Amino acid sequence: INKTDKKQFFTNPGAVKDLLKVDESKYYVTGTGFFTEFNLTNNLSWNENNFIDGIRGKSIAQNNTKTHTYIATNNGLFCYSEEKNWEIKYQNRSLFLKNLIAYKNGILALSNQGNVYFIHHNQVKQIALKKQFNHLKKIDTTVYLIEANKVFLFENETLKPEFSLGNQIKIINLEKQNQYFYALTEDKVIRI
Repeated sequence: INKTDKKQFFTNPGAVKDLLKVDESKYYVTGTGFFTEFNLTNNLSWNENNFIDGIRGKSIAQNNTKTHTYIATNNGLFCYSEEKNWEIKYQNRSLFLKNLIAYKNGILALSNQGNVYFIHHNQVKQIALKKQFNHLKKIDTTVYLIEANKVFLFENETLKPEFSLGNQIKIINLEKQNQYFYALTEDKVIRI
C-alpha cells in the first residue's frame, strides 16, 4: 500500500492483457504465461496457482449465466468452468482469436485472420460476413465490427454500415459518448 495516497499495487511477472470482473471482489485476469484470479479484498491478492499456465492470454469473456469463462490464447481457445479447463476447437482445429465479448447467450469472437465466430458452450459457428475485420467492440449492448477504416453495426448476424474514414486511416479502437463516435487511429482520435 502506498502510504501517501493509500493506493494498492500488485505486480505480476507477466504482462496483463485482459481483466474481467466476476463479482464485486473477484476478477479473472490473463496475460503472458497465465490465466488466474485477482481478489480485491482488504488484502489485495493474486492467485499464485494459475488456472492455466504456459499461455499468452489475449482476451477473456464470460457467458451470460457466468458458468463458463472463455480465454483466447496463443495456444487456442480455452473454456474454464468449475475449476477445470479444456480447449474448444472448430472443425477439429485450434481457434486463434484476439477479441472475445459476451453476446446474447454465448460469446462473439474475432479471429487473428479477421473472421467472426459465435461460441455457445463447446459449439462454435463461423458467421459468414464476407469481410475481414481487425477489431470487435461492444459498447453498452451494441456490437461493432471494424474493417480497416470502416465501422459496422453487427445485429442478428448482419452488418449495417455506421461510418467510414479516409482510405489512409486505420481505425484501431472505438468508443461512443452520447451521439458521437470516437475513432482511435494510429496517431489521433477522430470525433464523428
